[in-house]
Amino acid sequence: ADQMLKRNDFSLQLMAVVPALLLGSGLLYLLRAAYQRLRTSSPRGPIEDIRRELVTIQRMLNRAAGTPSAGAAALTKHEASPMDVATAGELVFRVQRLRVAGARWLRGWLKTDILTDANELLDSGRLSVLQRAQLANSLLRRLDNSKALIHHW
Repeated sequence: ADQMLKRNDFSLQLMAVVPALLLGSGLLYLLRAAYQRLRTSSPRGPIEDIRRELVTIQRMLNRAAGTPSAGAAALTKHEASPMDVATAGELVFRVQRLRVAGARWLRGWLKTDILTDANELLDSGRLSVLQRAQLANSLLRRLDNSKALIHHW
């Protein structure tokens, strides 16, 4: 009879612990999701905002690399820019938004990489537009790495 009571006691304890763990993890997930929605405008989170910004920068640089600006043939190599002024201004704006978001949301080596390489995205003196587009692509690949979420949270 004592053995039966001990087994029954263990079963009752297990029946109380398992639902409590499930409830606790579910509440933690809901609180985290609510907190994330309050912190950022994107429903997918700040990592998705940074990724979207990088994709836009990469597309702008790829577009600029494909078409020379009007009158570029009359300019010297150092004067010619493959981007018009509006595109260059938008690129500066987007890279600045990338810097702010990276400094705010990322941690560790990923934050350092994003902030360092964001400076190089604007360096038209050393890098061609195509090289800067490749740099944006490499940043995007690093951000797509699954470890980015570890550095974020």
